[in-house]
Amino acid sequence: MPVISVYEALPGMRLSDDVFSLDGKKLIGKGTALTRRHIEKLRKYQIREIHIDLDGDPSSETGPVEGDPSGAESPSAERPSSAAIPVPAAGQQAYLETVQQEAKRYLDAAVNRFINLRGNVQVHFLQCIRQLGGQLIEDPQILKHLGRVRTIGDGSFSDAIHVMVLSLAIALQMRIDHLALRELGRAALLFDIGKCHIDRSILMKRGPLTPEEFEAVKEHTRIGYAILRKEFDEAVARVALEHHERYNGSGYPKGISNDEMHPFSRIVAVADVFISLISNRVYRAGYQPHEAIEYLYGAGGLLFDPDVIAAFMKVVSLYTVGMVVELNNGWVGVVREIRHRPVGRPLIEVIMDERRRPANRIVDLNEEYQFTVQRVLDP
Repeated sequence: MPVISVYEALPGMRLSDDVFSLDGKKLIGKGTALTRRHIEKLRKYQIREIHIDLDGDPSSETGPVEGDPSGAESPSAERPSSAAIPVPAAGQQAYLETVQQEAKRYLDAAVNRFINLRGNVQVHFLQCIRQLGGQLIEDPQILKHLGRVRTIGDGSFSDAIHVMVLSLAIALQMRIDHLALRELGRAALLFDIGKCHIDRSILMKRGPLTPEEFEAVKEHTRIGYAILRKEFDEAVARVALEHHERYNGSGYPKGISNDEMHPFSRIVAVADVFISLISNRVYRAGYQPHEAIEYLYGAGGLLFDPDVIAAFMKVVSLYTVGMVVELNNGWVGVVREIRHRPVGRPLIEVIMDERRRPANRIVDLNEEYQFTVQRVLDP
């Protein structure tokens, strides 16, 4: 009986409990199949969450698949999802069209935000990522799973697009061939599909997880492997299983080291951590991009493949032209030029001093090393 936000409600979903207004008036009864009018009513009365009935979904008591290295249950007999909400068949096509459009918007934004190269190399990378990413998003087999990820509501959907963009950029920098790029793109889009079977209350918890809750979260790697190995190549499924493994063997679920990980898993692991660090979560605010990149750079050779880190450092962009930033001395400025090297040292036009009085000067962080970007400000 999962609880979802009213803004994730879809026509056809069935209530598992009565819904009451803030003054105690019964609005919609238990067992009602929601319509668009119901959903509008819930929003009008400022109802935030509703209980959805998942009874009737296929479940299984079968054991692990023979020969399955993850030890996860067979995806042919999946348990009811605790996080992803099933979309009614009648609205499936319209919903997936919405998912596709939204995914393409995230793709365009991510390409412009993250990739920082020069000249023809930049053009080649952007064209390749846009073209391949667009093709993957349009693939019905992938889109079906992306639709499930979107209903989780914890940011996994946008993260999947962002991780794909960064993973493809890293792979291009490492000169991985085109056929492998396509498989990597699939893996990067679907690596967190196992979260659909993790209890929503755990994924959305604001405080620290208990040891038991963390063990439950870790299972998304094995579940994801079991789901993907049924429909995709082994390489795609292994990324779902291994993206939390680490270079020195300190990760999970199996504690394998870098040499035992699939090369795709090593790439997605780096992209995933970067996106996770800079994204807002229910339990913390996102880190500044330069803080995230410093962490990854320092962890190369310990937690992450140093070759992947080196490629990542060559393609990532911390800032975009026009972004408003605050320097470490309190000055506020606008990014006017992105310098290829070193990363994180753009040309800044200062528009306000530390007391927020108008100012007019240029600070080249590539030359004036006493200055650093402290944080990015909302426009």
